[in-house]
Amino acid sequence: MVKSFILTFSKKVFSKKISLILLVLLFIYIGGIIYGVYRPLPHEDLSFQGDEHLIESPTFLTDVSYEKDGSRVYEHDIFDYSFKVIDEAEELIVVDMFLFHDVYDEGDSFPPLTDELTDALIHKKQNHPSIEIVVITDPVNSMYGAYEPEHFLNLKEAGIPVVVSELTPLRDSNPLYSSAWRLILRWFDYLNWTGLPHPQGSNGEDVTIHSYLTALNGKANHRKLIITEKEAIVSSANPHDASALHSNVAFAVKGTIINDLLQTEQAVTEYSANLALPTVDYTDNHGDQVTSQVLTEGKIREKLLELLSEASSGDTIWIALLYLSERDVIGELLDASERGVDVKIVLDQNIESFGQEKNGLPNKPVAEELISKSDGKIDVRWYETEEEQYHPKLLFIDGPDKSQIISGSANFTRRNLRDLTLETSLFIEAPTNDAVSTDVREYFTRIWTNENGIYTTDYETHSDDSLWLRALYRLQKLTNTSTY
Repeated sequence: MVKSFILTFSKKVFSKKISLILLVLLFIYIGGIIYGVYRPLPHEDLSFQGDEHLIESPTFLTDVSYEKDGSRVYEHDIFDYSFKVIDEAEELIVVDMFLFHDVYDEGDSFPPLTDELTDALIHKKQNHPSIEIVVITDPVNSMYGAYEPEHFLNLKEAGIPVVVSELTPLRDSNPLYSSAWRLILRWFDYLNWTGLPHPQGSNGEDVTIHSYLTALNGKANHRKLIITEKEAIVSSANPHDASALHSNVAFAVKGTIINDLLQTEQAVTEYSANLALPTVDYTDNHGDQVTSQVLTEGKIREKLLELLSEASSGDTIWIALLYLSERDVIGELLDASERGVDVKIVLDQNIESFGQEKNGLPNKPVAEELISKSDGKIDVRWYETEEEQYHPKLLFIDGPDKSQIISGSANFTRRNLRDLTLETSLFIEAPTNDAVSTDVREYFTRIWTNENGIYTTDYETHSDDSLWLRALYRLQKLTNTSTY
């Protein structure tokens, strides 16, 4: 009987200890969620809104893929222009690129953008040893430290530092997972599970369990920039072989605004590697009608909502996007339509990503919502793609007297607009008859009307208003477990 009492008592004590441990872990987990969402950004120059600078009219650049006479046509200008800018630099080159690697499935074939950019930078350094060149990138290119990409080694051997952005201090875009990762899952690294297949392509090196577990945090330096002392390019395009056929847009700017771009890039190099970037002191812009402003992270969202809320009858809102899911943006588009603003949106179908089939999220249910809630006043067209994506992140508000543009790396999603990933976009305001306004207007007219080719098709062609897709979209938005 005494033995039975002792066993019963021991079980109760043990059970209480387990319960207490689980309760403590639960509190730590919940605290980790709250901290991960609201933690301070790792540098004061993140979530940056610069001054508005008078500049020369920017150069509008496009990569356009379309069908003509039964064949796929690729008119790509962004990296041709980028290589020219690199070649003309004399003092400074800063490159910040999200995807910068040549991994894809064996048997596929893509233009060698990774090697081309790498070679251009190395050639420049070899021929101009005094020039300062810095490359900033995202750890996804090494699958979070699983290996050192050969082109990064080549850059370093040429005397070009490669700064891999530190993502851990960024706020959590997937807080339910990230809190569990910090508490438990990151310790799986010590199991040393190696030899796992590269998730981005079969020609890549094997990776580790760390690669997969870290990737699920959904953090990124998503910026796409090339800066020299003469000119800067703010783009939606990556120097990534498997992305080389994507449709994209970019703007090249000159003048004092380059100082602001360098300031935002130094924020990343300082908190990631304690590295100061070279500076350029511009004083003369040679412009008197066009203004531009650097926006990063959450400040992009603030400006975007401001412009949409101020659009009025007589304006046309043009949008070209890979992803549209930010709820406040959707609300402002519906409100603008109610005010009599003409809203025209070109979206990727979200059916393909680097050779993997996708289910149409988020754009299919969002397009259905915009059209149904606006009673058909909002027009949506799908970009017709094959093995590529329609990858721009572009807003163009075309008014009677002025045009307003936001363009850069940020999709119109929670993850890209709410201080979670590192992003850079430009705000540009110009007279309606300025060259940049005309060029962007002609771009939208071309793809909307299928001028000299097949670019887009109407909403009904690829619509999907199925209940399961809308429910999955809402569930992912509610739990913050998606990449958008």
